[in-house]
Amino acid sequence: MKTTSTLTSSDQKRLRWISIRLLSVTLAGILLIASTPATAHTTKTDTVEFHRIDQPTTTKVGVAAIGFGLIALELWWFLGNKTKA
Repeated sequence: MKTTSTLTSSDQKRLRWISIRLLSVTLAGILLIASTPATAHTTKTDTVEFHRIDQPTTTKVGVAAIGFGLIALELWWFLGNKTKA
């Protein structure tokens, strides 16, 4: 039994793009997990204190704007890049 590929070139490009994205997210996750230091068992005498570090408002707004811009760019790429049949 012989099967033929029914994917168009745009579908193949989209599938390749999605697989690259999944691969990059997987590698980033692996690097994140591998970079966390291994801790020895802790005793009750070990205390961990977290200190709040206030960020400037301009930094918060800038990071949020960049994040929204990247989300908008991805939406534009996937929704606006459809080929006309």
